[in-house]
Amino acid sequence: MKKLINLCVATLALVTVAAGCGDGPIRCDPPELPDPIVTLNPISVLGVTEVTLVASFDQPLFDTRFGLPFQDVVVVDAATDEWIGTFSDNWLGYEWYDGPFVSGVVLSGEVIDDRSIELTLEFPKELVDGAIVQMRASNDDPHCYAGVYAEAPLAVDFVQ
Repeated sequence: MKKLINLCVATLALVTVAAGCGDGPIRCDPPELPDPIVTLNPISVLGVTEVTLVASFDQPLFDTRFGLPFQDVVVVDAATDEWIGTFSDNWLGYEWYDGPFVSGVVLSGEVIDDRSIELTLEFPKELVDGAIVQMRASNDDPHCYAGVYAEAPLAVDFVQ
């Protein structure tokens, strides 16, 4: 009986020590991702009308190989450096997730393949010096972050 009690105490002590081992910082080695280039098609659009634009990384980055499920495009006013539109999406399909988020000059958006996002835009008349399209992809993991970022200028013309 005494052996059984000692064995129980020893087991309890091991469980307590093992449970404490998981409290340390999480370490990881995120993949080394290349510096991408963003291309826009077209590179010039007409303002105050609804236009379709495709923003693409020069390499596949939205697939599961790199694990970058979160894609974002931010449209910035080139003159003021302020965000004027955004598109966000992910392919994880969480139950709480309703689909792409769009705001501002971005009317709609869709990830069309492993590197490209199609956007429907409408720029206000107040925009003067064009826009900058910033495109990102990340795994959004606070413990083991991996992500890429690039931007491209977009000429926005207005009919006088």
